[in-house]
This record gives sequence, C-alpha cells and structure tokens, in this order.
Amino acid sequence: MSRPRSMNDPEVTGALSVGLKVYDANGEVVGTVDVVELETGIMRVATNPFVEEELVIPFALVQSINPRELFLDCPKDALRPDGQNASPGDIHAG
Repeated sequence: MSRPRSMNDPEVTGALSVGLKVYDANGEVVGTVDVVELETGIMRVATNPFVEEELVIPFALVQSINPRELFLDCPKDALRPDGQNASPGDIHAG
C-alpha cells in the first residue's frame, strides 16, 4: 500500500485491527495496536504488556499495512504518549 493521504484512507481503516504489530520507520518494534478509533483517526498502541502506558498514533503516520503488521513513517523515539507527534513531513527515519 502506498502512503495514505488522509486519516480516513480506506486501505488503512479497513486493515487496522487490534493485535497488529507496529514497527517504526527503522523496523524497530513499537508495540501492538490496542484500540482503533475510526471517528478520530487514531490508534492506541500498547508498548509494554506489563505497563499501562500506550502511544496515541494518528492514522496519517501509517506508511504501510498488511494483515499482520503495520509500519510507521517515523522513528520510535519521535512518538509521544499524548499523541502530539510531529507531522509525517517533519519526521525522518534516522
């Protein structure tokens, strides 16, 4: 799948599901999709099964997705729990 252009991209919204593994732009594991919020265009990603911390990630950061995993177009350290992540054009894999 090519880069989605909006949070309502049907390729993203149709493929997102709880349990998908999430990887950053460098191929590092970020976590697992825990909640998908279609109305707001975000997903919540659990980063550690032993801690209740999760990341709020907008659909616009999805680079590619398949039935088992999704890849973001930014590095893991650019993601923030409050969802105030930089826009895709501002972040580059390092």
